[in-house]
Amino acid sequence: MRFEWLFLGYLLLFQLTFGEITILPVAGYTLMLFAMLRLSKFEPAFAKAKRVLYAAVPIGAALLALQIYSVSLDGAPAPGWYGYVYNTVRILSECAEVATMFFVYLGVRAIGKTAEIPALVRHSSRNMAVMFVYFVFEMLMSALSILVPQIFEGYELILLYPFIIGLIWRILNLWMIITCYLGVTREDETENKREKNAVKDQKKKKKRR
Repeated sequence: MRFEWLFLGYLLLFQLTFGEITILPVAGYTLMLFAMLRLSKFEPAFAKAKRVLYAAVPIGAALLALQIYSVSLDGAPAPGWYGYVYNTVRILSECAEVATMFFVYLGVRAIGKTAEIPALVRHSSRNMAVMFVYFVFEMLMSALSILVPQIFEGYELILLYPFIIGLIWRILNLWMIITCYLGVTREDETENKREKNAVKDQKKKKKRR
């Protein structure tokens, strides 16, 4: 399993919560790492994504630990440092996701060119462009929220823009991964047929001799 694990892992990165705890990012990064351990044998770019995920897994674990700590307070207000630490870890998690996908795009583009699947090249280029728009917007909003929180008073809807762009970006990524799975699977099936036909041709030649 390669792109199947990548699909499931990336799907878990969607910020779904159980109560106040988000256990999915650390699970998602772990599944993506397993996928990269196999994909890295085919393209160097996936090996770089694997290195990023080695850092992303503990970041996801730190995010989980901070959320468990917050829940353990039983409704008491979290210490002042908690908000800054949590926001920092959350931003690091998003940076790890962006860095991982950057190298995934390079790997997908290489596969698309090697296997002559133009759709993969298009998907990787388009998603990379959307990713940069989302990342710049998200980092800008996060920085302003931390440094000048009062700037959004009366304009809270602006904070929805990064969420909407990010949602579109992640859905496009899932579609790209599905396209990779279908394209590579078809390529593997074609290659297997070629090998079987080659074996049959050799047997026929031997019989004729």
